[in-house]
Amino acid sequence: MVARMNEQYFLQQGYVAVRQVDDDWLGVMPMTFGKGRICSGMNEMGYEDCWCYESVGQAVTAMNAWDPAKDKEPQGWMRHPYSGRRREGGDPANEVVRM
Repeated sequence: MVARMNEQYFLQQGYVAVRQVDDDWLGVMPMTFGKGRICSGMNEMGYEDCWCYESVGQAVTAMNAWDPAKDKEPQGWMRHPYSGRRREGGDPANEVVRM
């Protein structure tokens, strides 16, 4: 049986903040050492993409400010695990790739 995906469902999975944008779900998952991760394309199996932040608070703020219809990815992240990209201080001008 497929779980009914709603805000409560994702909060029960450990996300600390969630937001629905059209048919997509965005959420912030806490990481070790106080860091946070925005996840997109969330479903009962996991998520499609993610971006890491220095803190959970920064991730929540960035998730709430992000408009996926206008921007491909959120702002201010420090690491994109799938591509190996890193941004010192969350600044796109400082982007490097480390696989």
